[in-house]
Amino acid sequence: MKLSRDDLIKRYRTDIKSAQGVIAMATVLSLIFIIEGAFSRSFDFLFSTALTQFFLKAAEFSPDFNGSLPTFVSIAGTAVCFLLFIVALILARKDVKKLWFGLALYSFDTAFLIGVDISGYFGAFKKEEIIDLVFHAFIMVFLVVGIAAVRKLEKMGIKPEPI
Repeated sequence: MKLSRDDLIKRYRTDIKSAQGVIAMATVLSLIFIIEGAFSRSFDFLFSTALTQFFLKAAEFSPDFNGSLPTFVSIAGTAVCFLLFIVALILARKDVKKLWFGLALYSFDTAFLIGVDISGYFGAFKKEEIIDLVFHAFIMVFLVVGIAAVRKLEKMGIKPEPI
């Protein structure tokens, strides 16, 4: 069944909106993780960015990571990483062509997550961490689909607008 031009445009705009939505969802879930980690010192929240997890966990797991300077570095690193995800969200909202920034950031975050899991820095790999990898893949798939939709709209001669 072939879709009409209007249906294709609607579908592509929905794909773009979904890509923007997963950036927002991941950013909010990371904020929840940061708040939970700061107040309860519990780091069992799977649906967060690997970079923020690393900085918050590093202060707890590394025996050499004691004192005010390492704690400051941990807090500053967490803040910078979270701000990068906020920037990705803002860019995706203002200009849908900037979805690539979110994809690049999540690709780096996913590679970092895989690296930390393989290295065993925070202990042996647990089955539950597969959920985190699937979550990252889920976000990246939506971003790739959104970026493809932007390109398809451009090929149709339609300027993709912020949604």
